[in-house]
Amino acid sequence: MFLGSRKFFTALALILVVVGLSVLAAGMLRHEVRSNLLATLKAVLNSNHSSLDEWIEHHSFQTRLWASNEHLIESIRSLLLVKDDRNLLLASPAQAELRRSLGDQMNRSGYRGFFIIAPDGTSLASSRDVNTGTPNLLLEHREFFDQLLAGDTVVTNPLPSDVPLPDAQGKLVPRYPTMFSGAPIRGENGEVIAALTFRIDPFHRYDTIAERGRTGLTGETYFFDRHGVMISRSRFERQLADLEILRPGQSSILSVEIRDPGANLVAGEKPPSGLGPPQLTRMAADALQGNAGEYLDGYRDYRGVTVVGVWIWDEYHGYGIATEVDYEEAYAFLRLANFAIAGLALLASVLILTFALFAHRSDLRQRREELALREAKETAEIANRAKSNFLATMSHELRTPLNAIIGFSEIMKNETFGPVGSIRYRDYATDINVSGQHLLNLINDVLDLSKIESGAGELQEEVIEIPVLIRSVERLMTGHAQKGGVQLEFDVPDNSPALLADPRKLLQILLNLISNAIKFTPPGGKVTLKTRTCAKSGYLFQIIDTGIGISPQDIPRALAPFQQIDSYLRRKHEGTGIGLPLSKALVEMHGGSLDMQSEVDIGTTITLCFPAERIAPSPH
Repeated sequence: MFLGSRKFFTALALILVVVGLSVLAAGMLRHEVRSNLLATLKAVLNSNHSSLDEWIEHHSFQTRLWASNEHLIESIRSLLLVKDDRNLLLASPAQAELRRSLGDQMNRSGYRGFFIIAPDGTSLASSRDVNTGTPNLLLEHREFFDQLLAGDTVVTNPLPSDVPLPDAQGKLVPRYPTMFSGAPIRGENGEVIAALTFRIDPFHRYDTIAERGRTGLTGETYFFDRHGVMISRSRFERQLADLEILRPGQSSILSVEIRDPGANLVAGEKPPSGLGPPQLTRMAADALQGNAGEYLDGYRDYRGVTVVGVWIWDEYHGYGIATEVDYEEAYAFLRLANFAIAGLALLASVLILTFALFAHRSDLRQRREELALREAKETAEIANRAKSNFLATMSHELRTPLNAIIGFSEIMKNETFGPVGSIRYRDYATDINVSGQHLLNLINDVLDLSKIESGAGELQEEVIEIPVLIRSVERLMTGHAQKGGVQLEFDVPDNSPALLADPRKLLQILLNLISNAIKFTPPGGKVTLKTRTCAKSGYLFQIIDTGIGISPQDIPRALAPFQQIDSYLRRKHEGTGIGLPLSKALVEMHGGSLDMQSEVDIGTTITLCFPAERIAPSPH
C-alpha cells in the first residue's frame, strides 16, 4: 500500500522541506519588501523636506534683502510720520515710490502683494488701497507678527486671506489661502521700526513641492499645521469632492483635517455613530507631539483608506510632512510573489508525489515478477502503459500552470507593465523564471520518454551537416564545462559526411550525454566528443569522460528510466535518472544503438551507432 510505504514517507518528508523552504522564502521576501518600502518612503519625505526648507530660505533671503534697502527705509520713515492719517498715507509720494519699487520685485518673484506694517499693526503701505491705513491681517496671527517685531525673518504657513483673491480661473474667492514672507525693518540704531511682508501664492511653487512627492498610483506627500489641518493640496481632491468633504472646485488647503473617519469612505463604508468627533489619524497624532515616525502595518488616513507612511514634524517652521501610499499598492508585488512561491511549491509537491508513486509501483511490479514471470510480464506491460499515459496526461496538465508562472515571472523580470521597485525584486522574478524553465524542461523530457514508450514518438528527418551541429553543441556546452573546471574537446573531421536524422532529437541526445559527462567529471578532468564513419559500422559518435564512472553491473540500471546508481558521489549531483534512457530511446528510434562502457574512478565511454544507410553526402 503506497500510503504506508517508505517512498510515501520519503516523499512526505521532501514535501515538508519544500513547504518549509517556501515559508522561509516568503518571510525573507516580506522583510526585504518592507525594508525597501521604508527606504523609498523616507527618501521621498526627506527630499520634500529639503526642498521646502530651500524654498523657505529663498523667500526669507529675498525679503531680508529688501527690508535692508536704504531707499525703502527712508520711504518708511516718511510714512511713519503720518501713520495715523489714512488719506495722508495714500497720498504720500513715499507710498507711490514703495509700490513702484516693490511692484517690480513682486513681478519678478511672483508675489501677489506686499505690506509695510508699523509696530502697532497698522498697514503703512500696501499694494492695495483697501488695506492701507487699516489693522493688518497678521494681527490675527500674533505668533508670526511678534516674531517679526522680535527681529526674526519668518515665512508663514498658508492662512485665510483678509481680502478676496483670484483662484486659478480668475474668480475672486473670500478667505482664499495665502502665505506671507516677512522680515523686520530696522532703524539707524538697529531697532525694529516696521516689518516688510510679501504675499505668496501657495498654489504656485509651494504646492508643487508637495506634488513632487506623489509616487505610483496612490502615493502622496502633504503638509499640515499644528492643528492637524492640511496646508498643501491633497492628491485626492476629486475623491474628497465626490465624498462631499470638499465643495466642487474647492481646494483642500485649509479645508481638510487629518482625522480618521473610522471607516473607508472611498469604499462606501459609513462612519460609526455615537463615538464623538473623529480623532486625528495615527500619523497626525504622533507628528503633532513633535515626533518623526513610520508605520508599515497599515492605518486609516483622512479618507479612511488603509495606508502605510512615514512622517516628520519641523518645530522650527511649525509644520509637519507626511508621505503615504495605499496599503494595497505598497504590497501588491509581495502578494504576487507569494502567489508564485506557493504555485511553485505546489507544483514541486505534485511532482514529488507523482514520482514517488511511480517508484512505488515499480517496486510492486518487481515483486510480482518474482512470484510468476508470466503474470509479472502482463502486469508490467499494463503498468508501463498506464505510467506512460499518466505521464503524458500529467505532463500536459502541469505545463499549463507552469507556463503561466513562467509568463508572469517573465513580465515581472522585464518590467513590462512598469518598474517593480528595487532591483532585488527583478532578481527574485529572474530566479522564479529560471526555476520554472528548469521544471518545464524536466516535464518535456518526461513527456518525450512517455511518447516513445507508448509508440507515439515521431521523427522529423533532415540531412544534417555534422560539423555545423557540433559547433552548436560546443557553443551550448562550453560555458557549462568551464564552470565545472572540465576540459571539453571535439574530434570531428571537417569533411565528415552528413547524417539523415531528426536534428532536434540528435542535438538533444548529444547535449544530454555531454551534460551528464561534465556533471560526473571532477574539476581538472576532460570530456571528448569524437565522430567516425565506416561502411560497416555506420556513423559513430563517442562521448568519453575521465569522470567517476560506475561499475559494469550498474550499467543496466543507469540505462533504465527513473533509476539512479546507489553511489555517494553520484547522489551528490542532481538528476531525475531519465537523461540516459531518453537518449537511448531516441537513438533506437533512428534504428541505432547506444553502448555504455564504464569503470569506477576511470571514466565512461558512450558510443552511439547510427545505421550506415543514414550516412548521406554533404549538401555542400
